[in-house]
Amino acid sequence: MIGGAAASQISRLYYPYTSRPYLRAWHDVLLGFGGRAEDHLMEQFILSHITTHARRAAAAPQPILREGAAVSLISVEDLSAKKAGDAGPIDFVLASDLQVDGVTVAKVGAEASGRVTYASETGGDGEAMRVGLERVRLKVGNTDIPLRSTQVRGGGGGPQYHRLEGSGRIAIELYVAQDYMLPAARR
Repeated sequence: MIGGAAASQISRLYYPYTSRPYLRAWHDVLLGFGGRAEDHLMEQFILSHITTHARRAAAAPQPILREGAAVSLISVEDLSAKKAGDAGPIDFVLASDLQVDGVTVAKVGAEASGRVTYASETGGDGEAMRVGLERVRLKVGNTDIPLRSTQVRGGGGGPQYHRLEGSGRIAIELYVAQDYMLPAARR
């Protein structure tokens, strides 16, 4: 408004004298205010849909699945009939929701697959087996996330697992092999 009043005083230099100078100043201020209001309304409701340079809302941060995060899996197939030396593909399902910062990035039942090898324990009768896994990947949306058997990169030892009673399937805990940025999810 102060700018409008100053502009009206400057315009008096160019326009001839009037009998109502304050009325002219008031009209100039009102016309300036109305013009700016119209400009802002046009920009807000009409031009923002036309221009390609409109400001965008801030994007929600993407969750990052950190290296070493624990992933609990259950084998899909019965492993009790497997013998030492058998090798082949193996499928798993996620045993519990996988969450990052309170956001569920993979639900129970999400699929994982890899390759398995078996070796008998010393003095074993076929029941005591060691399981070796390689190239296990968890499917999260359109992303395959590689998993490893130890929480620390380069750590020794095999995967920690136990047989599920009466089913021949195993429950196993694997770990995310490297950091993965996932698409933003709804909370």
